[in-house]
Amino acid sequence: MFQNKGFTLVEMIFVLAIIISLTFITLPFYQPQTVSNDIEIIKYNISSIINSAKANSHIYHEKTNLVFTKHSLYYQNSKNIISYKLPKQCYFSNIKEIYFNENGNINQANHIILNCKDKTIRLIFHLGNGDYYFEE
Repeated sequence: MFQNKGFTLVEMIFVLAIIISLTFITLPFYQPQTVSNDIEIIKYNISSIINSAKANSHIYHEKTNLVFTKHSLYYQNSKNIISYKLPKQCYFSNIKEIYFNENGNINQANHIILNCKDKTIRLIFHLGNGDYYFEE
């Protein structure tokens, strides 16, 4: 006469065992974010700062210094400082003075090295119209 509405302990343990088994089977296939994705994000952030500094020199017709330190990149406009700090495992080397003149042109051809984990990426600036690219 009793109608039990619910699951028995055995049924609950059986379902839990299946879930745990599936977890252990799929766990080796889980891959956290790879190094290449991290570096692509870093390159994107660096590009954003450089493009912003170039745009600032075009818009306000003023010299814009692009300052590289060992662990950061920044420039200052008339209102504030725009910066990007590298992750702990990355740093710049071969640092040189770079600025955009009032027309958005770069002062001289240079390259700055970005060292990230075991990757070295050169950030190459072309003299003239402010072009740059990353070379691995």
